[in-house]
Amino acid sequence: MKSLKFARLAAIAAVATLSTAAFAGDTATLNVQASVTGTCKLYADSSATAVTAPFSMDFGAIDPLGTADATKSTTVYFKCSKGTSGVTFAVGGTTDGSAGYSDSLTGAGGAAGTTLPFSITWATPTTFNGFGVAPQTITLNGKILKTDYAIANAGTYSKTGVTLAINP
Repeated sequence: MKSLKFARLAAIAAVATLSTAAFAGDTATLNVQASVTGTCKLYADSSATAVTAPFSMDFGAIDPLGTADATKSTTVYFKCSKGTSGVTFAVGGTTDGSAGYSDSLTGAGGAAGTTLPFSITWATPTTFNGFGVAPQTITLNGKILKTDYAIANAGTYSKTGVTLAINP
């Protein structure tokens, strides 16, 4: 009886040894990587609302008897990937904010067929906080010179489609 028990134990041990050999394991390494794209996006407001309508710079009614240049500021909101470098901001294709963008408003009504020159300057941002925080701002500073509006025909002037662009 003892030899039968011993034979069974020996058989179980042999099977266990063979099973372990049949299921031998192995190890390897896994490399994991990611790349965060440098990107920038314009927003309509400080709540990071998507831009669905053009930004507006409305000088309002300008009195031709005024004694100073007409000025108006507009805030543009944006986010860029944190640490992004070489970002350019452009107004109408112009990237030098200190020199600015210049163009003319086109007259309508009594001012039809005439134009009114204007310029926009801005400070280009140099640091970027990423997408996990509130949008940053760029202030666009518009100007219509007194010497230009003092001789302008009465009427409404406008310019549509001035492109704003921010690119990493």
